Amino acid sequence: KNNEIFSNTRKYLLEKMKASGKFPKADKNCFDCCLSCPVAPGQRFHEKNDYYFKYRLMLKRFFKNPLLISKKFNNLRKLISCANKKRIKIDGFPAFANIDVSTICNIRCMECDVGRGKYKYARGFMDFNVYQDILKEIGPYLFYLELYRYGEPLLHKDILKMIELAEKQYNILVKISTNFAMPLSEDFLRGIVKSGLSFLIIGADDIDQEHYKKYRK
Repeated sequence: KNNEIFSNTRKYLLEKMKASGKFPKADKNCFDCCLSCPVAPGQRFHEKNDYYFKYRLMLKRFFKNPLLISKKFNNLRKLISCANKKRIKIDGFPAFANIDVSTICNIRCMECDVGRGKYKYARGFMDFNVYQDILKEIGPYLFYLELYRYGEPLLHKDILKMIELAEKQYNILVKISTNFAMPLSEDFLRGIVKSGLSFLIIGADDIDQEHYKKYRK
């Protein structure tokens, strides 16, 4: 079933793409497949400058683990080759991924579909063993991993272990986004730093306290 879904998605992208899978040109902000993707522009993480920035960061890690980083770059070349040849079946693993480890949030922001209850799917946290199994399969090939989407990742009891596993064992550039609107101990904050986290977004929606209170409920 999954193969059927991936093939249909691939066919959709190939029909819409103008220059399939090629590196972005100067006059474009992201890959053609991302330009045709129905996902909102703010949710894409293949923007041109962002992509090359992560590419350079991974190059800097080469001497720490040359065998693992070489595997990542070889896989990326496969993906680009498959895209340029417009292949439906892709001979490679993901280089960029999103794993939503928490679909629960502690606040109800006015602009957020999750906060407004638009999404009716089951709420909960990803089991750490499931997360481990996913990384065993795709971790050696990933450049970049987002551990958030429709919830607050810092609510997950194993979030520090998840970040550290990806960053230190699999050399993946990990990013999380948090509202930081919860009590966090000094030990936990130190744990974030020690985990090796590459990117941290903190949502601060207004500098005026009265506006902030209305916006963040």
